[in-house]
Amino acid sequence: MKKISNKIIVAIVCCCLLTSIIITAIATIKTKSIIRSGMEDNLVQLSKNKANSINSVLLNAENYIDSIDYFLSTTVDKSKLKGDEKYTADYVKMVDAYVQKISQTYREASSVSVIVNPKLTESLQEITYKRDNLGSDLSKVQRYNKEDFKEDNKKLEWYYKPAQSRYDTWRDPYEDEASKSKRISLTRPLFINDELVAMISVELFFDNYEKMINSLKVYNEGYFFLANNNMEYLVNKKQTAGKSVKAVLGNNINLTKDTSKVQYYNNQGKKSVLYYSKLVNGEILGVTVEESDIFSEMNSSIMVIFIITMGICIAVSILAFVISRKISNPIKDITYLVNVTSDLNLKDQGLGDKINRYKDETGIIGRSVINLRRTLKSIILDIKGCSNETFNHSHNLNIATENLENTAHSINESMTFLAEGSKEQAEKAESGSEKLIYLSDQIENVFHVTDRIKSYLVEVNNVNDEAIKTVEQLVEKIEKAGKAGEKNREQVKDLSDKSKFIEDITVTIGKISEQTKLLALNAAIEAARAGEAGKGFGVVADEIRSLSENTADATKKIGKIIGEICSEINNTEADINKSNSTLAEANHFMENSKNSISDMKVAFDKMNNKVGNLISNIENIRHYKDDVVDSIQGITAIAQESAAAIEEVSASVFDQVESVKNVSQSAEELKEVVTKLENMIGKFSI
Repeated sequence: MKKISNKIIVAIVCCCLLTSIIITAIATIKTKSIIRSGMEDNLVQLSKNKANSINSVLLNAENYIDSIDYFLSTTVDKSKLKGDEKYTADYVKMVDAYVQKISQTYREASSVSVIVNPKLTESLQEITYKRDNLGSDLSKVQRYNKEDFKEDNKKLEWYYKPAQSRYDTWRDPYEDEASKSKRISLTRPLFINDELVAMISVELFFDNYEKMINSLKVYNEGYFFLANNNMEYLVNKKQTAGKSVKAVLGNNINLTKDTSKVQYYNNQGKKSVLYYSKLVNGEILGVTVEESDIFSEMNSSIMVIFIITMGICIAVSILAFVISRKISNPIKDITYLVNVTSDLNLKDQGLGDKINRYKDETGIIGRSVINLRRTLKSIILDIKGCSNETFNHSHNLNIATENLENTAHSINESMTFLAEGSKEQAEKAESGSEKLIYLSDQIENVFHVTDRIKSYLVEVNNVNDEAIKTVEQLVEKIEKAGKAGEKNREQVKDLSDKSKFIEDITVTIGKISEQTKLLALNAAIEAARAGEAGKGFGVVADEIRSLSENTADATKKIGKIIGEICSEINNTEADINKSNSTLAEANHFMENSKNSISDMKVAFDKMNNKVGNLISNIENIRHYKDDVVDSIQGITAIAQESAAAIEEVSASVFDQVESVKNVSQSAEELKEVVTKLENMIGKFSI
């Protein structure tokens, strides 16, 4: 694939194919995701709607049973059912009327039945109302005899199973023997005081729901089914009743774990999706559909898109061929010109008008190549004219270089002697410069040390100022503490005076209690003399005497406590006096410390001024030091530069001598080059 036109065609077609594939793949993945999400929502909504439709009927049955249960449990007298035939007959008659009314109201029920426990009555009390078709009239029937009620009777399994479990029991769909239609039933045992009283049963038509489930269609091949809690099919238009769901859909299917769920499974190599919902009676309503059925329309769309994409690619290929021809033709013409130029052929090829018609980048390149050829032709003609002149000048140059070589030898000898003297002078100047640099470093060290001392003095001065402020604050606080201590001493003194006053009061109370005690004793003696009439007064006198004794004891305890308080108050007063004395001494010492720190501040200020003067002097020395060092270094540099310059001049003179020799030799070689140049110019076709 050497032609650029073929490359352009392949590039355009590949870009179109790659773009189409990427867009189709992204659209397919995104569409598939949207369809899958919509499919899940559709299955969930459809299944929930049908489940709610069935659940409404099932819940309605539970509601009617609840009403019958409530009626029986609130009206029955279980104790009278045994042995009281009249009560039993009257009660059953009342229940019969209620059940008949319920049955007439509940049009969806095929039968409503209440059976009193045969063990509680002499004869079987069964109330059953039945209709043959949905919406037909009711008829009362008698289905059983008392002798039929045995636990091994399979026809009465619907009766004994709920009685044993004591829970509501939904019966799977079964066939009615008389009408050959399918029914489902809900049975509830009524227990009072842990004894079975009656069995309530509601039977529903199931044929319509079976037809509804079988008639539901999802996509093209999807279908609904109904299974029991053991995952056995009850209704499935594609499978027989009683067959296991796992046997049909796969062992990884589990419909009992959750109330509702979407499951993906692989059945016989076909990817499928399943959604199920549990009904209120424990049965499972499910819907399943194959993914190929879901994505059939999308796959058809993808095929149409693929065909359209291939058609577009073919059209693009034709368009790419036309475009590539338009692009490649100018490139061919330019390539031809470049190849002719590479063969040193600068003659006009007659492509100028054609290339000038190109208005794009290829036209610019072509015109540039034509201009390049014209420029090369002009340069070759100029070189040919200059080569003759170069030959003549090279001959004259050869004669001049011989004279220049002799003069250069004399200059070289003089410059060698001058270079040796300059070198010795530069070495001495450099030695003096090194000593001055060492002295400069020492001055710098002294300057940094004194500068650091100054900074330390500033820090010490700042700390000293803070210390003075702290001492002043401390003196102020000590004075406040002294005033507070004096105030406390006065308050303690007042407290001591008040304590003494309270002590006097307790003494007075003690005296009063003693007198009260004597009066109570006298009153008791007088009461004893009065006999029976004075007994009440004697009791009061004893109480008063007892109260006076308690008062005396309390007064003694108060006096003791007040004595202790007075002692503590005296001690506190003494401590406050000592504290005030100590604070006064501390205040005196703080004043001395404040004066000492102030003296230190004055001394530091003087030292700081002297250090400042020292730093100023060192700064002047440092300034002059730099000037001296700079001057010496300048002299050294000049001497070194002078020596180097002389050496360079000497070397240049020597090089000049050598250059003159080289120029002479080059002049000879130039003649040979001019001859070769003439031969090369002759190769161009102009």
